[in-house]
Amino acid sequence: MRKCLYAQMGFVCFAAVVLLVTIALGQNPAPAPASTAAASSATAVAVAQPAKKVWTNDDLGSLPAVSDPPRTAASTKRPVASPGKASAKAPSAASFQAQIARLQAQLPPIDDQISALQDALAGKPVEEQRKFGWQKPGDWQAQLTALQKKHDDIEVQIQEVEDKARHSGVPTNVVP
Repeated sequence: MRKCLYAQMGFVCFAAVVLLVTIALGQNPAPAPASTAAASSATAVAVAQPAKKVWTNDDLGSLPAVSDPPRTAASTKRPVASPGKASAKAPSAASFQAQIARLQAQLPPIDDQISALQDALAGKPVEEQRKFGWQKPGDWQAQLTALQKKHDDIEVQIQEVEDKARHSGVPTNVVP
């Protein structure tokens, strides 16, 4: 009963705050009372300003026809790309070679682990004691599957880098 009463009081308070904020935002502050001298000078300024001309089709017909706006030298110039900026954006063949070499260096240790696990699963004697890399003891098949997936992912990354190099204009005989 008490929780229900507090919930109702909270809702009523929230509704009252929302109502007061809505009312406060809806009201515009009243302008400060102006003296009669200020009011008369404001009307004099408004009268002194010339009325804006409203152009009609008849008025436009008397104007000389303009076929094209005059072109300035600044509007006809186009920005010329500097050769230094273009080469800074496009990666060089050396950067692609470095990426591929880094990825290919990750493959031999994974291949060694895969072959050791395949030998162990085939029943061949294991040369060293098995290291548990957060896998359950005896769960060699799960570790083999994870290593094969990692190997495949690295090969896909190598292919993606080779594709980027080819699309960037690097010759295929430069990229390993």
